[in-house]
Amino acid sequence: MASFLASSCEFLDGSATRIYIVNHTNKKIGYQFSYRNPVPEDTLLQRYLGIRGVKAYSSDTLWAPTMSDWKQELSDGSYLQILILDTDVYSTKLDHDKYNWNDPDLIDTLRNDVTVLQRYNLSTQDLEELHYIISYPPTEEMRNVIMWPPYQESIQSGTAQ
Repeated sequence: MASFLASSCEFLDGSATRIYIVNHTNKKIGYQFSYRNPVPEDTLLQRYLGIRGVKAYSSDTLWAPTMSDWKQELSDGSYLQILILDTDVYSTKLDHDKYNWNDPDLIDTLRNDVTVLQRYNLSTQDLEELHYIISYPPTEEMRNVIMWPPYQESIQSGTAQ
C-alpha cells in the first residue's frame, strides 16, 4: 500500500493534488484541516469545516481544493493544519441536537468535549519530504514537523511509531 501511495501523490509535472491521511491504529479517527494564513488556533472551532473519518488501519485522500495543487495552495507561506480527533468522543459528544450552534460559548464547550489527539502544522517542504503521506500516530519521518503533542512526547507516551 505504501508504494502505491507514494507513487500516486504527484503528477509528472510535480504538482501534488492529494495528501493521504493514514491511520496506523486499531480505532477509527477523524480529521479536520485548514490552510489559511494565519492558521486558526484550532480548526475544530471552524464550524463550517467538516470532519472526515478514517477507519482503523486505513487511509483517506485529502484533495487540494479549487482544482489546484497543494504547492500552489500553500505558496504564500501558509501552513496546512490537520487535527486528528478521537471519533469515539467526537461522535458521542458532538451531538447536533445537544448544542446550540448560535451560543457564543460553544467554542469553549467544544474544547472541553472533543479530544484532539494530534495537531500537525505542515509546510510544503514537510509535505514533499513526507511524500504527501501524513500518518497517525506520527512516524519517525515526521519528527521535524511542527506538531502537538511534540514528536518526543509521542515517543514517550508510546503513541509514535
